[in-house]
Amino acid sequence: MSILNHTYAMPNMPDQRKVEEQLLMAETAIRASHSAIALADPGGKLTYVNPAFLRIWGLDKLEHVLGKSFADLCQEKEKAEAVFKALRDGGGTEAAELTAIRKNGTEFIVGLRASLIRTAEGNPTGVTISLADITQRKQFEEKQRELERMRTEFISNVSHELRTPLISLKGFTKLMLEGKVPDPETQKEFLTIMYNQSEHLQRLIESLLEVSRIDSGRFSIKKEPVQLEKVIRTAVESVGSLIAQKDMSIKEELPAAFPEIEGDQGRLLQVMVNLLSNAIKFSPEGSKITVKAENTGDELLVHVTDQGVGIPEEAQSRLFQRFYQVDSSTTRNVGGSGLGLYISKQIVEAHGGRIWVKSKEGSGSTFSFSIPTKA
Repeated sequence: MSILNHTYAMPNMPDQRKVEEQLLMAETAIRASHSAIALADPGGKLTYVNPAFLRIWGLDKLEHVLGKSFADLCQEKEKAEAVFKALRDGGGTEAAELTAIRKNGTEFIVGLRASLIRTAEGNPTGVTISLADITQRKQFEEKQRELERMRTEFISNVSHELRTPLISLKGFTKLMLEGKVPDPETQKEFLTIMYNQSEHLQRLIESLLEVSRIDSGRFSIKKEPVQLEKVIRTAVESVGSLIAQKDMSIKEELPAAFPEIEGDQGRLLQVMVNLLSNAIKFSPEGSKITVKAENTGDELLVHVTDQGVGIPEEAQSRLFQRFYQVDSSTTRNVGGSGLGLYISKQIVEAHGGRIWVKSKEGSGSTFSFSIPTKA
């Protein structure tokens, strides 16, 4: 259907041909427009659509839409009908964002702007509709909101992680400066706590610097011959005190012989310590952690399995994202900045490997990573 078939209130002009030429030019421009444009009657039934309108909905024939209600093309039908009701009640222009459905069944979000057309006497005679597919924009906005939420939570957690040891250090230092800890054994106990808190602060600062290096493209690894078995055993030894504090145990299931790999021993140790530390943090006292390694020929696989709280399925794919934490309250209870898995992922991928998790909420987790064997 052509725009020329529509009747509008126009000035009393003698040159009807000139008016028709202007309308034809307008229709040509509308048909060529990349913007989806449509006309409807005051009730919302479509009387004209341009090709861009059809493309947005994945349609190829005018018969699919002409004479049909615009609201029928939208998943949020009541919301679409409300736009036309508002126009009839108040006139002017209405704008809305609606979820619509293409011919193939896929959903998308459309930004709509509709204006009422009136006759010279002021009676409603039609509605002009302009539309745009804003799905990507809305998805981007949602991602930005989620990123901002994660950043805010991250800053809160890091602030907590910094503040707690600083308060402890300040308190113990004040007591010792005031001479309120005369007993040498108590002094030694306090100094040990202060040293451990300083170590915690150093690890946190190193993690923050690591993220900064990753973001700026300055992150790198130094490849050299590495015995992964030695890395695993060193990592297990380094978390020995944490295991003892919670009366836990670690079971090792390692192959009789490990092939030598090319990698950064310090970085791989960092990954192992992080996975083991997380397993300890999120596991109950007296539970067991299993460290298993296997050689597939093309790569070495390492698995760290705990008997902890588990991870919801919907969170598992996002665990290795920067700033992401499964549950802020749980994180605050056990401590941690939430940077370890993100950094571990960068290290493993820099070695050409993969890192992933399998978990069931309430039934523990298995974190695994692979490193290609030496060619």
